[in-house]
Amino acid sequence: TPNRTYKQEEKQRLKSGYGTWDTSMTAIEQRMKAYMERHPQQKDKILTSDALSDFMFHIVSEHLDEPIESLSDFYQGQVPASVRHLISISKNGPDDARQKMLTDLFFHQSEEEYFPEGYDVSVMRVFRYMPVHWHSNEYFTVLFCVSGICPILFEKEQVDLQKGDVLILAPNTLYASPCYRDDSVLIYYTIRVSTFYDAFWNSLSDMTLLSDFFMDALQSRHGSPYLLFQTGQDEDLSDLLYQIYLEALEQGDYANHMINGLMHVFFVRLLRRYAGQVIISRFGAGPWKTEYGRILQFIQKNYTEVTVQQLCDRFHYSERQINRIVLLCTGKNFSRLRVDLRLKKALKLLRQTTLPVEEIASAVGYRNLNAFYKFIAKNTGQTPAQIRKN
Repeated sequence: TPNRTYKQEEKQRLKSGYGTWDTSMTAIEQRMKAYMERHPQQKDKILTSDALSDFMFHIVSEHLDEPIESLSDFYQGQVPASVRHLISISKNGPDDARQKMLTDLFFHQSEEEYFPEGYDVSVMRVFRYMPVHWHSNEYFTVLFCVSGICPILFEKEQVDLQKGDVLILAPNTLYASPCYRDDSVLIYYTIRVSTFYDAFWNSLSDMTLLSDFFMDALQSRHGSPYLLFQTGQDEDLSDLLYQIYLEALEQGDYANHMINGLMHVFFVRLLRRYAGQVIISRFGAGPWKTEYGRILQFIQKNYTEVTVQQLCDRFHYSERQINRIVLLCTGKNFSRLRVDLRLKKALKLLRQTTLPVEEIASAVGYRNLNAFYKFIAKNTGQTPAQIRKN
């Protein structure tokens, strides 16, 4: 048994300027595994919150001599307040009031209970061999599969995450995440709702088609609102997530700002590299193919000149199919979509830069300045000069 704690080992890696994900089993996971080996029938169950609270009473009272210390090792010294509360309830016996409190903690995690004070992002490893249970959260969750196979269960489907997979879950999504293998390492990055929108998603102004579509998918009330990105052996993304993990572990000066900055870079790189291959639930609001993401990417990059015929030639769809795909993904026909993309870019340049109007017109695909003035007047009722003045 190592003399140093897990937290001390990770801190040493941080100071040394190197490090990789540690996939070794912790003491509490070894105990969970031993329990599962004695009760193999547990692996075939998805527990209710009541049943899981019963299990926790049992495991805390009979299998963990020092539960807080063991959990501290697993959580790298940062046991969430909700977990400390859970242990406190468990140690004091399962009367009806305590049982209800514990059940509520397991079923639905609130931002107030879960996030460290002053932090917008929280990081946690998932317990291996913890009995699986249904639960939901008030916040956004990004799941990253470090190694092995990590199944994520929804009401109507199962998604098997493999190494490098990133799964983004919307708030209030009901799911379960069993980890019943020694090599299955799953990391949760939980993000406050306001931070996800304001600091990360809304800043992706040059990816409006995809980011708007993805947000619609995450806000869908149909099926399982998730986005799956299969990044495979992308070391850049893995390193970013590892640095976020270390910052959360170290909690040094300005750690929250560093974590937010790294998370912003992560989202930009994720969408830049993998937006065209995103996978969404087949039980969503409408049919989706990864090819549609590539079509949206191409339109976003070439909206000033792209035509329906060019999309047909490039992606091997008929004109009718292209128009149907655009309408499905954006809620707009192709002509309206191009107008909106041009207008949004033009307004941004008029309001945020001092570029000459001629250059702005050219940037959004207008070679004729008079045509650009008519375009702006038709869609805003103002001239470029009035827009800048206002």
